[in-house]
Amino acid sequence: MKHLPFFRFHAAAALVFALAAVFCAAPQTAAATLAASDLFKGKCAETLTALTKDAPGGAKFLLDGSLMAEKHLRAGRADAALLFLTDKEKIAEIRTGDWEARPAAFQAVVIIVNTLNPVESVDLPSLASIYGASQTAVRHWRNDWKLPVSGTLLDMTIYPLSTRHSLGLVTPLFRSRVLRNADFRDSVAFRASDAETMDFVRDTSNAIGLLAVPPPPAALARNASGALKTIAVVSPFNGAAYLPTSENLNNGDYPLAVTLYFVYPKTKAARVAPLLRAVYSDALAAAMPSAGFVPVPADQRKDISRQLAPLPQQPPPAPPAK
Repeated sequence: MKHLPFFRFHAAAALVFALAAVFCAAPQTAAATLAASDLFKGKCAETLTALTKDAPGGAKFLLDGSLMAEKHLRAGRADAALLFLTDKEKIAEIRTGDWEARPAAFQAVVIIVNTLNPVESVDLPSLASIYGASQTAVRHWRNDWKLPVSGTLLDMTIYPLSTRHSLGLVTPLFRSRVLRNADFRDSVAFRASDAETMDFVRDTSNAIGLLAVPPPPAALARNASGALKTIAVVSPFNGAAYLPTSENLNNGDYPLAVTLYFVYPKTKAARVAPLLRAVYSDALAAAMPSAGFVPVPADQRKDISRQLAPLPQQPPPAPPAK
């Protein structure tokens, strides 16, 4: 019994040291959470995870759709969200200035034809007539579209095709903006990828195709099969024709596009800085086309990166006790 106080002393001392370790330890920073479209799954999500792994507390991603992303943001389950918005001013918190909304990327419908086709631009009613089931059909390049071409080169039917919805928003965006939510014509052929659509148009002089991403210069170069070109789309607002460049998308001039915004409460600006840095990085910009996204122009991404403070350096690990 005479040894009992000794053990009690050590038990009490151990408890004191344990409590001191808890209260004196540096506070842990919870992971910042970004909610976004499920289109970010895959290469984009992998890139975001790699870019934020060294941020204080790391980062979490909720990738279950743009509509759910807004709900996550409102409910406090997310600190920031990537939202498709046709008019950002319809969001009350953005309109009042409580939330910040920065353009982060775009989804677009890109129109291509074979370079043998003299068409350089097209308006929305013409596209609806080619692709829409409920429209007066335009089936022939020369007879229906009245192309000023001689000979028989395009004296033939129009062959319309499109990349499937599995890449980006190409078909639902086209149905919304051009077909007014009507169905595609039965004669429209669908391909699994932009590459397959481009290959067909390159081989077929009377084809017209819908892509999810503007083709890179290498894809437009002539090969043994032929060549293709991107054609401009006429704006219904000013009658001018615009190509789907990142600048025209960023300015809102290209009519077949929707903007993806990085949205966050201004009170959380410091907390979402690592997410903001990752979303506007060159690495994510390189990954975005795999999901059908066109990133904002490079100079805009650099401006945003320059506004952000550098990430705090993690302290080196303590040397092992001797």
